[in-house]
Amino acid sequence: MNIESLGSVTDVSPLKLETGGGLTSLEKSNSFVSILNQQLTETNSALMTSEAHLRRIAAGDSSNLHQAMIAMEEASIRLNLVVQIRNKLVDGYHEVLKMQL
Repeated sequence: MNIESLGSVTDVSPLKLETGGGLTSLEKSNSFVSILNQQLTETNSALMTSEAHLRRIAAGDSSNLHQAMIAMEEASIRLNLVVQIRNKLVDGYHEVLKMQL
């Protein structure tokens, strides 16, 4: 049995704190947006991959149920993460709306 590693888990780099000359607020927002966009793209790709595995199994073309289950669980975890991030962003937005000027 060949077990593949999860590449996205090992590609985590440590955070670097800078005391001066950091990013401007526009650059920070662009980097957040690009990271969020990248994660959404990867989540969509994982969902499509799991769907393709499921279709192959349903059609009888593939007998590799193990890989299909791994792909479906990965897609499920990624989707749950995206939903939780969305919920936190909406909560933050509602908190800003509640602020009195």
